[in-house]
Amino acid sequence: MSNIPLSNIQELIERTLFENIRQEVVDKGYLPDITQFENSEVGVILYNEAVEEIMAKEGFVIDVFNENASFEHGIKKIPRIVINSGNFLPGDIGGDPLRFFEAQENGTFTAMILPPQTVSFFINIQLISNHIKQERILNSLLALAVPRRRYLKWYNNPDKSFFIRHLNYWDIDDESHGIIEKVHAYEVPDCWDRNNEVVQQNIAKINQITLNTLLAKYKDGVITSDTGKLIIT
Repeated sequence: MSNIPLSNIQELIERTLFENIRQEVVDKGYLPDITQFENSEVGVILYNEAVEEIMAKEGFVIDVFNENASFEHGIKKIPRIVINSGNFLPGDIGGDPLRFFEAQENGTFTAMILPPQTVSFFINIQLISNHIKQERILNSLLALAVPRRRYLKWYNNPDKSFFIRHLNYWDIDDESHGIIEKVHAYEVPDCWDRNNEVVQQNIAKINQITLNTLLAKYKDGVITSDTGKLIIT
């Protein structure tokens, strides 16, 4: 048993990519912004009406799907963008084995140690269409949402970010069904797939250090008694 909480790094990466892509598709007018509709029967009706308006104007709607079971993606309507997670492989940086201290809200500190090694996370983004116009739009949207090399801000904390880079690309077209499917592979290098190990909690802040100097005073050829304690605050 360990005292290390579970890491949510995979969820963080997936949701950050999903939000970047979704917001770009919404901004370019190919998908309604689902956050603007209430979670109710009325909200569903209004959302579907917004979908029909985009269909009438652009000819198609681009759905965006995060990592999930295939049956939750529904019928494979086209076009769509699908995030498909890979896995973690060893990274290139080792963790510092020396403990460090993190301030807590109650004024105490927690002593922790970094994991022994970073990992690199690999993820695929699939662009699925059935004619060249859709494919070109999907490529343009992905280039804006997930650049080739860039730091992406966390979806839930804009003060933090992770680095992502494009690695590879391949086709898995289904010609018998007229489906064009392009897969772009990305890497998030040197991240942590586990949290820091907690060594000690509730460490009090140091407010004062008192030293007994045990120093003799030498004056006028005479050694006198100790000079007293030295207090550092």
